[in-house]
Amino acid sequence: MKNTLGDLVESLQGIPEEVQAKVWDLINEWSQKASNEAARSALRERIRKFTTRRSRHWKLGEENRGRAREVYESLRPRDPVIRHGWLFTANWVQEPADEIEEEEFDYRKYDERLDKLRRDAVVEIWAERGFEGVTELLADIGVAGTVGRYVALCVTDVTSRVDFIRHCFSLDGDLRSKAEWCLQGFLLAIEEDSRTGVLQAAADLRGYSSAHLSRHLPGVFWTVMTRTSAPDTGRMYSHLGISTRRPNSPN
Repeated sequence: MKNTLGDLVESLQGIPEEVQAKVWDLINEWSQKASNEAARSALRERIRKFTTRRSRHWKLGEENRGRAREVYESLRPRDPVIRHGWLFTANWVQEPADEIEEEEFDYRKYDERLDKLRRDAVVEIWAERGFEGVTELLADIGVAGTVGRYVALCVTDVTSRVDFIRHCFSLDGDLRSKAEWCLQGFLLAIEEDSRTGVLQAAADLRGYSSAHLSRHLPGVFWTVMTRTSAPDTGRMYSHLGISTRRPNSPN
């Protein structure tokens, strides 16, 4: 039913206005019965994309514009991971939700709006779901490094940062690669004068030797090192047993 309703939304351009209203009525009826958060979110996302992309070429009438906003909000998922997942599907995402049917789109301010939406989203996910929420978010997105960068804004003390690194180490299987990208973004977002202490503390984690750090995520640490200007970074990495040689390098 959800896919059928989504197809109808994306076909509104060729439907008379009086019939468009019936489509919104059908969605309202379905939303009152549907309890599956993922299904509700998927339909909500199709409405968001339609009411932004299509509005460049075809403008919703005033009544249907109001109905689109009303239905969009009624499908708002309670779970912040599901609600905000669309923000992290790619580096560039289609216009944010608050741009629905906005006549003028300011590309110059796009990055600022997206940054705020992503920042607020990760803050909310971290506050409500912690690392479990971040893990679920990583499973279905394409910009894990971006998530790590915003998590660094939520996790500010050494103990919590080390704990986040430990949690990233715990992810395996299909999430292993995303955990590496997430950790890379996380470490790069930490201030240089604090990053050394965090990595040293991570090397002292019970059950994690410095050699383990080097073996587990060599690409992450090499990238962090090359983007760090602190003069003692290379010596510190060598002390931790983390190779300063580019991963997969023949030398």
